[in-house]
Amino acid sequence: MRLDENQIVKTSDLGFAATLVTVGYSVSHLERKDPKRVFFCFRGDDKYQSIEDRYWLKNLQIDAYSLSQNIRLLKNRLHAGQL
Repeated sequence: MRLDENQIVKTSDLGFAATLVTVGYSVSHLERKDPKRVFFCFRGDDKYQSIEDRYWLKNLQIDAYSLSQNIRLLKNRLHAGQL
């Protein structure tokens, strides 16, 4: 699937969202679908599908410290109610 820069991709997976932030994507906004689920929304591009595929195949190498920092950043954003 080829995405353009205006297409929004969504995930409720905190680990994948933190991975996208770590590789350079910015969260465009958050969507709360119900009290227990929040979607992290990103602007897609032509590299997104490759990153997603490599993530799920466990074939994406990123800095572990940056990933843990970004998990913490996203959790803080959720708990602060920044929706």
